[in-house]
Amino acid sequence: MSNGKWWAPRVRVFSRTSNSIQWRLTLLICLLLLTVVLAYSWVSYSKIKQASIDASKTRLESLSTQLSNIFSQSAQAMVSATRTAAAQPAIKQFLRSGGRDSIPAVRKALQQLLQDTTWTLALLTNTKGEVLLSSDSTRTAPSTADIVLNLSAPRPDTGMIGKIYQVDTLMYYPVTATVFNNKEITGYMVRWRKMQTSPQAVLQFSQLLGEDVTLLIGNTDGSLWTDMQKPVNAMPADLQQVNKELPVYTRSDGQQLLASIKPVNHTRWRVLTDRPYKKIVAPASAFLQMALSTGIVIIAIGALLAWMISRSITGPLQRLAIATTAVESGNYGTAVSVESRDELGQLARMFNAMTEKVQQSQKNLEEKVQHRTAQLEATNQELEAFSYSVSHDLRAPLRAVSGYAMMLKEDYTEKLDEEGNRVLHMIVSNARMMGLLIDDLITFSKIGRRESQYRPVDMKLLADTCIQELQPLKGNHNLTIKTGNIAPCYGDGNLLKQVWMNLISNAIKYSSKEKNPVIEIGSRMETDRVIYFVRDNGVGFDMKYSDKLFGVFERLHSQDEFEGTGIGLALSKRIIHKQGGEIWADATKGFGATFYFSIPSSGNAPNNTQLS
Repeated sequence: MSNGKWWAPRVRVFSRTSNSIQWRLTLLICLLLLTVVLAYSWVSYSKIKQASIDASKTRLESLSTQLSNIFSQSAQAMVSATRTAAAQPAIKQFLRSGGRDSIPAVRKALQQLLQDTTWTLALLTNTKGEVLLSSDSTRTAPSTADIVLNLSAPRPDTGMIGKIYQVDTLMYYPVTATVFNNKEITGYMVRWRKMQTSPQAVLQFSQLLGEDVTLLIGNTDGSLWTDMQKPVNAMPADLQQVNKELPVYTRSDGQQLLASIKPVNHTRWRVLTDRPYKKIVAPASAFLQMALSTGIVIIAIGALLAWMISRSITGPLQRLAIATTAVESGNYGTAVSVESRDELGQLARMFNAMTEKVQQSQKNLEEKVQHRTAQLEATNQELEAFSYSVSHDLRAPLRAVSGYAMMLKEDYTEKLDEEGNRVLHMIVSNARMMGLLIDDLITFSKIGRRESQYRPVDMKLLADTCIQELQPLKGNHNLTIKTGNIAPCYGDGNLLKQVWMNLISNAIKYSSKEKNPVIEIGSRMETDRVIYFVRDNGVGFDMKYSDKLFGVFERLHSQDEFEGTGIGLALSKRIIHKQGGEIWADATKGFGATFYFSIPSSGNAPNNTQLS
């Protein structure tokens, strides 16, 4: 007996060590290989990724600069042409006379400006922006008042093309020139041009940009962006300012893009070129995938070699490890064959002696468990008797207190002053509350011991029955209860009725102070469960206190606001968990609450019993 006390711990330590050598050596080599593979892959991936990003930055910067110069030259040419047209003597005379002289000649001059079909309208305005003459009175364009005001200071003719405007599905932009008479501003010429890109130009831009680069043009204030053919979604706010660093932004479809933005001289535009970030880092991602795949092969080979080495070291202990595993799984009759008289043979004999003692200990333990089980059953019976005693013995004095208080209230209400009546009311109210607490506590304690009776349950009928029984709670309130489609389930109907009673009564209570209280009851089917809900438009609660909802005696409102014992939701939670489901709530303070509970569908119900 004394020998068993010193060798048993040593056998366990030695067995665990011999078993762990095989795995630790393999794991160590694998971890070393994994560290090398991950470090190499990550460093290489980071460098390739950064190189790809830098190359794309350079490319986008170059493209946006070239495009900005191209558009700037075109804009300068349009501004110069408009200034030349505005300097015609007939136009100067027309504006100098306030729009009365040379009208036919001026109208002809304006119409000549529209020979290119992309120019849609030419206008002459006075210094206030009022249109004096139009090339076509039937055509309209965005108001030029703001443009004129902007051009009026500090220099009337800024030499810039105006913002792009959208009219229906088309886009237009104005070119404005100031008309002078001896250095005095007499008016403005405004030419409206439709933004239209020919297929040849689109092809040229595509060849210049490449297939994965997008070109966008937009107003400097971000009010409109276009791909030169149609308007596109506005850019994010962080792109409204040109930064030194190239920005990465997320498009409306969730795609990330690397972008370069450049202002277009002589315009109120900016040109943007972007490229999908995913395509930029695609080479790095491909390399990382290849490196990791190669690393997995290397780690697998290393693990195999490590396993072979560890097997050669731990081979003599393998049989003992197998026997230990069998004992661990509960097969205490396993014995190890003794093949030598060395330390391993001695260890095997000690192991066999240990298994015999463990087997005997297991037998003794099973006998003790049977004895303890009988004691627990007796204790449960005593607890049930105690519950009955508490229910009976506590209710008797409580009924006496409540009865005498009611007698005192009926006979001496007029003789008591206001404070006396208040105290008497508190005695009656608290005695009634104490009775409810006793009932709820006893019910709560019995739920865990009650054996559930599972059968098909008509939840629609059950909810309607509860609503009828709770009619007295409605009082004189203009309460509306709406019941939708409530699916049947498989469970204990008596317990589920208690859940419906608790949730519906709470909804009635906490919506009672609303002018038009409304309660909705329904359900929805999911793959493996049915979810039921009770929704009200009452006081609601703050969701940060939701973890307190289902605790015993936990309340989110004071007793003066709403009466209650604080046990109903805890009881509901215990019932639903006993049915294999869950219960939770969602609410907004001042806007009502919704309580949900789920019951497993018929295929997942207790005992896997199917619904009819």
